[in-house]
Amino acid sequence: MLRGSLIQVLKIATLRNTSRRSMTTLPKVIVQNREDDEDIHLSFKFGTSELPERQFNFKRSKTEDLGRVFSRIINNISSAIAKKQKKKKTSSETDTSTTDDFNVQLTYKGTCVCEEEKNCDAWKNGAVLSVAGIEYEVSVNAPYVKSINLPCSIMAGFPLYPKLELEFADQEDSKIVWYKTAEKLVNGGINNKANNQKWVNAGEGYFYFPETDDVGRFIKVICTPYQDSRTGLDKEAISAGMVEAGPGLCPFDERHLYTSSLTDKGSFRCVSYNILADLYADSEYSRTVLFPYCPPYALALDYRKQLLLKEILGYNGDVICLQEVDSKVFHSDLYPLLKIAGLEGVFSEKGGQVVEGLACFFRTSKFKLKDSKRVVLSEILNSDPVFSDIHTKIYENQTLAEKIIARTTTLQVVLLESQEVLGKFLLIANTHLYFRPDADNVRLLQTITCVRYIENILKQTKEKDPNCEIAVVFCGDFNSCPEFGVYEFLTTGSISQDSPDWKSVPEEAVEGVKTSHSLKLDSSCGSPPYTNYTSGFYGCLDYIFYDTDLLKVSSIVPLPDHADVTQHVALPSITFPSDHLALICTLQWLQG
Repeated sequence: MLRGSLIQVLKIATLRNTSRRSMTTLPKVIVQNREDDEDIHLSFKFGTSELPERQFNFKRSKTEDLGRVFSRIINNISSAIAKKQKKKKTSSETDTSTTDDFNVQLTYKGTCVCEEEKNCDAWKNGAVLSVAGIEYEVSVNAPYVKSINLPCSIMAGFPLYPKLELEFADQEDSKIVWYKTAEKLVNGGINNKANNQKWVNAGEGYFYFPETDDVGRFIKVICTPYQDSRTGLDKEAISAGMVEAGPGLCPFDERHLYTSSLTDKGSFRCVSYNILADLYADSEYSRTVLFPYCPPYALALDYRKQLLLKEILGYNGDVICLQEVDSKVFHSDLYPLLKIAGLEGVFSEKGGQVVEGLACFFRTSKFKLKDSKRVVLSEILNSDPVFSDIHTKIYENQTLAEKIIARTTTLQVVLLESQEVLGKFLLIANTHLYFRPDADNVRLLQTITCVRYIENILKQTKEKDPNCEIAVVFCGDFNSCPEFGVYEFLTTGSISQDSPDWKSVPEEAVEGVKTSHSLKLDSSCGSPPYTNYTSGFYGCLDYIFYDTDLLKVSSIVPLPDHADVTQHVALPSITFPSDHLALICTLQWLQG
């Protein structure tokens, strides 16, 4: 039932007006003439009785004479036809055909364009290119599919979508059609086997959900790019492999039963999830040391993405905070998928050379983005006078200072305005604290820095609008269990100078720090036995802290059964795409 509703939501979200077509009956030659490029790029499809239709692409200098382009077109097509004929001939056959007798010309408003004209001036919208008697309408800077690809791993029951790179085109407006091979290829095969098969239409839209009956079939997708009323050339991609059977019912499918519908007005569902970045999952060290119990194929990003996207979509979250998000995954997978599902997103990459970071998505029917900020904690400690007291204490211990300066721990802050409750604002904070097991002192300092920054943002916002009411939700992977200082500081509002966390590493001890904060926070999902479970460690590291003065918890989605978590030893596994578990709760505005 849930899967059906998910498919329906995505299909409705991706419906486009597919009846739009160019008024011309001529095929097109696409000319890309970018200001920042010294060359022009031409693309058109051409075929004859000797040569099945194929796409020809040309890259030529803008200052080159038009006649030289014509010569290149004739040469390339002639060579393609000759190669095709050579394959068909036997040694006793004589080639009596010729490809040297066709002409190429360009006309504009009924007049032939001179072959001495430069490319930069010759190619204009509305001109007509004639190749061997076939006429093409010239379309300059038309919508164009630069690349289209399908993932290596495709599983029945999981959303499939193309990786698109478009130019002068809008993904939302472009037409995407899906096909599958009519016959199942039981013994496997490669792309040329798929190409030799008959294709049948399988659907239309950005997503395709392969069915169980699709197992053993190849998938093809064709994209026709659009922008406003303009259209470009189709481009297709064929799956490298066949559709495979999925892992069966995943534990998150059962959790989806609690989130099958959107939240009511005045409520919003929060999700916090460390999704395990690819650089930490798919490496030799991960396969042999960190997660040796997980099959290598299940650590591959193409496999895990399918589980992650289906899981996240099924939670129907209104505010989704993610950690360990690969930059490419955000831009190519999460953002386009969740946008179609009605959410907008903000990405904050970590500092340094790391290409993963934090992502916050919010449902646009419930919230409007007012502001977003990304701060590297070590940088603001050194530059902002708000943190001068903490900075002074840190630099009393040079060893500690060097460790903190080297960290690229980042805080993401997103200010949202409620679209449902007048005058209500939501300040979402999202972070992923330092991971070393003995670094409780560093994590506590990082938490104090985060809270101080949040308090300062609240102060500045209220100075601009004294009547606004801002609730705080602080999500993330804090890498700290409930018995340590981070949890104590956030939930009680203070930490004493006697906290054992200050001396977690004796040579990096922090002396004389006693501080408090004004936020009223509690953990919405409590303190479960674990949110991270591997063969070497398990514990509660992830939290959704919420503002108890302005919000209340109306429901919590239970964590998976322990038997499910340990069915394949630990996390990640073939049914769990991350080594962490997602936290999900529904929060409700208090009436004030």
